[in-house]
Amino acid sequence: MNAPASHASLNGTHRFTLHGRDLAGSSTFFAYHISLFNMPPHRFQMVLRIELRPVARSVYLSDRPAIPPGYNKVYYSLNTAPDPQGQFSLYDIYFGNRDHFEAYVERVYYNSDTGVRTFDKIVHDNKYLVAYVQVQCTHYLESIGDGRSPEENNNYFNGLLFGSDKETFLAHRLPVYPNWDEVRAVPYHRQQLIPRTLDDVARVTISGVRDTLGDHYLQSPFDSYRPDSMTVTTRCGGDRFSTPIQLGEQQWWNSTTLNDPPQ
Repeated sequence: MNAPASHASLNGTHRFTLHGRDLAGSSTFFAYHISLFNMPPHRFQMVLRIELRPVARSVYLSDRPAIPPGYNKVYYSLNTAPDPQGQFSLYDIYFGNRDHFEAYVERVYYNSDTGVRTFDKIVHDNKYLVAYVQVQCTHYLESIGDGRSPEENNNYFNGLLFGSDKETFLAHRLPVYPNWDEVRAVPYHRQQLIPRTLDDVARVTISGVRDTLGDHYLQSPFDSYRPDSMTVTTRCGGDRFSTPIQLGEQQWWNSTTLNDPPQ
C-alpha cells in the first residue's frame, strides 16, 4: 500500500478495539481500528499486534463488569486521546515512524436493540487507566469503501481472519457503504490456520450469511445463523481452502456511527 501525497488530512485521535482475554496471563494482544466512513483519518481497517504493560494488562484481563441497565453487551477499546504527541496518522504506524501510543482503556456498553453505545473509561487507583501500547507489528491496513475485490461476492459474508495460535478473530470487511463493523472470536484450527495465514490476515467467505446491510440493522447476521465452514483465501499466496468454523463471543459491533453522513 502507498500513502497518499498528503498526510495532513489523515491525522486524528484514534480508537481501537482490544482483543485477547487469556486469563493465564497473555503478553500479546490485538488492536483493531474502529472505522468510520465519514472521516478521512478513520476510513481504514487496521490490525495491530500489541503488547500492554503489566498494570494495564492485569486490570484488563481481570475486568468483569456488571452491564448497566439499558445495555446488553460490553466490548473494550483503546482511546488514544491522552497520547502526549497528540493526533497521528495510521500510516505513521504502518511505515514504522511510530511504534507506540498511549490510550485510555475503555469499556464499551452497547444496546443491540437501539444501537446506543457508551464509552466508559476504566478507573484504576482513583484515576483513568492509561495503557502504554507497544506496537509489535502491523498485520493489516487497508482503506474502506473502495469496492469489492474480484473474489468477493455481494451475497456472501466477506471477512478478515487474524490472531495467533491461542486466539483467533474474524472481522467483517468494509468495501462498500453502508456496512457493519464486527469482530468475533473464532476457535483456532491448528491443521490449516498456520501462523503465516493469520499474520497476513487472510480473506474469508462464508456462504449462507448475507454481506449487505439491511435497513436499521443493529444486530449481527451471525446471531441467528450458525455457519459450519468458511473458505479461506490467503493473502500470502497459496490455494484457497475450506475449514470448519465455530463462532465465539462478539467482541465488536458498529452499524450506526460507522455509516454517519459525510462531514
